[in-house]
Amino acid sequence: MSGFYDELLMDYIRSARNYRVIADPDDRIEASNPLCGDRIEIRVKWVGDRVADAAFQCESCGVSMASTSVLTELVRGLTRRELVRLCDEFATAIRARADAGAPDERWSAAQLAILATARRFPAREACARLPWGALSSALRDRA
Repeated sequence: MSGFYDELLMDYIRSARNYRVIADPDDRIEASNPLCGDRIEIRVKWVGDRVADAAFQCESCGVSMASTSVLTELVRGLTRRELVRLCDEFATAIRARADAGAPDERWSAAQLAILATARRFPAREACARLPWGALSSALRDRA
């Protein structure tokens, strides 16, 4: 399975989804990981309490880029509360270093690829978790 996850992760690096700028976003979240130099910016556009659009820009390693790409792909249509819950749950899953056993049906194949990479390469855990934790923290601070 790791070969599949490696290929999927590489696809998210080579063809990052939502790697663009949203003009006049409602939320603009910047985050960095000073240990490895990753810097990301996530922009979110809301319609009411739901995500209408999300995009990002980054100067980062491939793991951070892929993780942010996966995040921006999954958030459309979520409410603020659902988005915070998703980010918190996934950041916690990344942080859990023990093998979680069978794949959790809540996570997409792309999320499972991020989890597998973070578990195989513990030094990349912070890179994988960066966008999820940053978005959750920013939304909690703005609530």
